[in-house]
Amino acid sequence: MKSVKGKNVLITGAAMGMGRLFAERAIAEQAAAVVLLDVDEDTLNDTLEELDEGSSEVSGYIVDVSDADAVADTAAAVLDEVGRIDVLVNNAGVVRGNHYFWETDLERDTKFTIDVNTLAPMYVAHAFLPEMIAASGECRMLNLASAAGAACGFACGFALVRWHAGHHRDDESLQPTLVEVLPRGTQALELA
Repeated sequence: MKSVKGKNVLITGAAMGMGRLFAERAIAEQAAAVVLLDVDEDTLNDTLEELDEGSSEVSGYIVDVSDADAVADTAAAVLDEVGRIDVLVNNAGVVRGNHYFWETDLERDTKFTIDVNTLAPMYVAHAFLPEMIAASGECRMLNLASAAGAACGFACGFALVRWHAGHHRDDESLQPTLVEVLPRGTQALELA
């Protein structure tokens, strides 16, 4: 897929930053619909007003993507009002705590970060991906993560290093396993 022209694009964390940039790009490429999901109602409404130009149908939904039930309800509304999503951009993310991991508040910082950065993309994918795969035609899902993922403490750092080392083995035995479980036409992409 070289362009999102004529496609329905959904972006989480879309009120500002990279999410907004993705929305602007989709509108510039003449996406049929651009759906913005964000938890910040005021900023989302401002963004919707500013983006309401061009041929793309732009809509926004206030949703906490770390709440599985809220995501499911929002997905039902989006699928009913917009239709199937062709391009899903899981962009929502947070960074909490400017201290050593053991100095952060487990509930306020650690759990919140895991809920938004790890669970939320799974909830959103679970809500939209079945319709995307079932339909004919191209579809894409992009999951984003920041470098902060490598700074979450010893356990996360260890997991990332182990994944990286296992993924880049000389025998490449992990890659065929991943490709085999992916649905037809789905591509796995690693951005380094």
